[in-house]
Amino acid sequence: MKRKRIITILTYVLLAAAWGAIFVSLFTACNVYEDTTVEVIRCPTIDADTVMIPDWEDVPNDSVEY
Repeated sequence: MKRKRIITILTYVLLAAAWGAIFVSLFTACNVYEDTTVEVIRCPTIDADTVMIPDWEDVPNDSVEY
């Protein structure tokens, strides 16, 4: 009786280990990843050192007090 109980317990342990190995192999066999492409938008470059704004200096500035 004791021997039959030990064999039954070992059978259940082996079955649980086998099902556990099958379950784990389902998730380790595939490579799950996400591939994203990032578009880099560069700022336009200004080649001049000074930007000339028309009529900038001709407009009187009344808000400045000397």
